[in-house]
Amino acid sequence: MRKNETIISLRGSLWLKISIAVFIALVISYFFYRISEPRPGGGTTFGLVYGFIGLGIFALLMYFGVRKRSYVNNFGTLKDWLSFHIYFGVIMIIITAMHAGFDFGFSIHSLAFYIMIIVVVSGIVGTHFYLNLPADLEKYGDEISFAFADSEMNTLINRIKSVSKEKSAVFQKRAEMIIASGMPGKNEAFWIMFRKKYGVPTESEYFESIKDDVVNIPKEESEDFQKLTVLALQKFDFQRRFLNQIKIKNKLRIWLVLHLPLSIVLSFVILIHILIVVYYNGI
Repeated sequence: MRKNETIISLRGSLWLKISIAVFIALVISYFFYRISEPRPGGGTTFGLVYGFIGLGIFALLMYFGVRKRSYVNNFGTLKDWLSFHIYFGVIMIIITAMHAGFDFGFSIHSLAFYIMIIVVVSGIVGTHFYLNLPADLEKYGDEISFAFADSEMNTLINRIKSVSKEKSAVFQKRAEMIIASGMPGKNEAFWIMFRKKYGVPTESEYFESIKDDVVNIPKEESEDFQKLTVLALQKFDFQRRFLNQIKIKNKLRIWLVLHLPLSIVLSFVILIHILIVVYYNGI
């Protein structure tokens, strides 16, 4: 892949150009189809052709899941398959609508189309995450694992406990408040993406909160209170970086939860659609 080239613009946007050419060909063919067929539908000659083409494209789209897990397959690069997957996923919606003659209702046949829209939209959202995730994560420094976060937090908390040992009540109360701003567990982490605030104060909010402490802290503890402030700011900064990284990763996780399982469900619904059509129409 060339410098500044993405999956979207791969090989000079080759797959975009191909998909546009296919789209134009489909529109032209549908124009003549509507002229020759006053009641278009899946059972007409054109409808069946669109159906078979769509089924072939769908098989290739599903094959991407196999290809990306194969390390010995040389049938096209993984980047080409992904680029094809993105553009022809959109083409699938168009060709499926043409197959049905743009006639949808409430049936197992229409259900396949509705699920397909959700799958394609989730794919478009996933593409956005795929392209922007590295840059978004980069804003918050090196990637932080749960294991490293746990270790780093314990280190900071132990240092806070050490500096506040045998200090005044005001000092120890502030130290306890700093420690109480804890990290989420693995099960809780998923819900962070739905929160606007994480309960971690900003630097200005922290300094505002300790105004009274600064006045009430004994003079002999002033130097250690400054150390406590430094540790507090280090802890809060680390928490914000880690929690923002979790939020970004969870967006991608939600996409995976939607896109892949729904694609499998779509496969079964399409199969049921085909079996029903063959059984009742003998096609």
